[in-house]
Amino acid sequence: MTAKRGKKNIVIKFVIFLLAMTTLSLGQRFEDLALIKGFGLGNALTAENSVDAMFKNPSAPNSINSSVFQTNFSSYYDSDIQILSFLYSSKLTESLVLSVGVPIKKISGIKETVELNGRAHEIGSFQDFHILGLTALTYSIDALSFGVSAYINHRTIGDNSGNSFGFDIGFQAEVNNLILGASIQNINKPSIGWSTGLSEDVSPIVNGGFNLTLSEKISILFDGEWELETIESQNFRFNSSVSYLLGPEIEATLGIRHMFSNRNLRFGLSTDLEPIKLSYVFSNHESLGVIHKIGVSIEY
Repeated sequence: MTAKRGKKNIVIKFVIFLLAMTTLSLGQRFEDLALIKGFGLGNALTAENSVDAMFKNPSAPNSINSSVFQTNFSSYYDSDIQILSFLYSSKLTESLVLSVGVPIKKISGIKETVELNGRAHEIGSFQDFHILGLTALTYSIDALSFGVSAYINHRTIGDNSGNSFGFDIGFQAEVNNLILGASIQNINKPSIGWSTGLSEDVSPIVNGGFNLTLSEKISILFDGEWELETIESQNFRFNSSVSYLLGPEIEATLGIRHMFSNRNLRFGLSTDLEPIKLSYVFSNHESLGVIHKIGVSIEY
C-alpha cells in the first residue's frame, strides 16, 4: 500500500513539474488558465468582445461602456498550484478604451521524500512563479476596431529568473450579425533573458476567427491559432464555443480548446446581477484534471 501511495505521489508531483516547465498556453504565456469567461469559451477569443479577450486580441474590449473590473482565483493539487488574475478596462473617450491585465501563476516549493519498493526516494524541491503585465489600447471607428498591447513577462523557476517584453496587435470588423477578428501575438518575437545567461525566443502567433450571432439566444465563436515556431515547424490549433441565453440574465457556454487534438471541453454559467456579474466554469483539463473556477466582474 505504501509503495502504491509513493507511486501516486510521484506521478502527481511529476505532472506539476511538467506543467511548470512546459508551455501552458500561447507560447510562454498562460492567460487561458487565468481567465473565467475566456476559459469557458475555449480560448476562442479572437473575435470576442470582452475584457478577457484582450490577451489574445487587443482590439477586443471595444464594447466597454464605462469601466469594468474582473478577478478570479483558482488552486489545484492541494494548493500546490495557484492562479490569480486582475483585469481592468475603462472607456477613456467615445473611441478609445484602455485595458490592463495581470495574471499570476505560482507553484509552491515541493519538498517530499516517499517510500517506494522499500527505499526512500527524494523528490527534491521545486517552485515556479510567473507574472504577466499587459496594457492594451483599443480604438474604434464605426464597425472597425484596432488595438495594440505591450506586455512584460517575468518568470522565476527555482533560483533562476527570466524577463521578456513583447507586443500584440489586432483588429475586429463587424458586419451585421458577424464579427471577424485577427491578431498577431508576440509580433516582435521577444527573447526571454534568463539569469543563467541563456536566452529563449518566443514564437509569434497569428490568430483569426469569427463570432456569429445566430439568434437573440445563440452565438458561435471559432478561431485558429498559427504558432510560427520555425519555417520548418509550425503549429496549428483550433478553438470553438457555443453560447446560449437561458434567461434574460443567465448565459451558458460550451467551449472546446484545441478541438482537433486533445479536445479539452469547458462548460460555463454566468449570471448578470447588475452591476456584478458572477461566473462559473467547469473543465476536465488535460494536465490539471477537474477544474472549478469562480470569478467576479463589476461594471461601474
